Amino acid sequence: WVRTTPKWFGRWIERRDREPHQPLHLSRLAVALHSTKPATAAQWLRDVFGLEPAGDIPENEPDDINYVWIEFHVGNASLMVFGRTGSDLGEDEPVTHTPWVFVDDLDEQYARVKAGGAKIIDEIWQHGARAFSAADLEGNHWTFAQASPHMRR
Repeated sequence: WVRTTPKWFGRWIERRDREPHQPLHLSRLAVALHSTKPATAAQWLRDVFGLEPAGDIPENEPDDINYVWIEFHVGNASLMVFGRTGSDLGEDEPVTHTPWVFVDDLDEQYARVKAGGAKIIDEIWQHGARAFSAADLEGNHWTFAQASPHMRR
């Protein structure tokens, strides 16, 4: 039984009577990223892009990455990082998605991403939303945009 209990279960038991019992209302749109090194990708997304994980991020790459699910919540949306074997997609496959993340302070986010070593794809631009694009460790493109007042916390 101990080996099948999730790591978060003990912490949940300790705080269940003190935490509010409101369900988390997530957006109907979520983004999934598939990575050959999902734990490393998730750690990088946390440390460089400043995303908040919804649970634990493995310290090392799991033995079987086919069963990895690491989730982040960005506002009321979900981002899931899944494992991907080399045979899932070819090396030269084109970028098929670009997640957009709306942030409260675009200039602060730009400085953080650049200082973290991310490749800036498009410098800050203004066309509708004020935004910039960067690539993660595996070359996936991300767009960070200034949140409208209605999106703010």
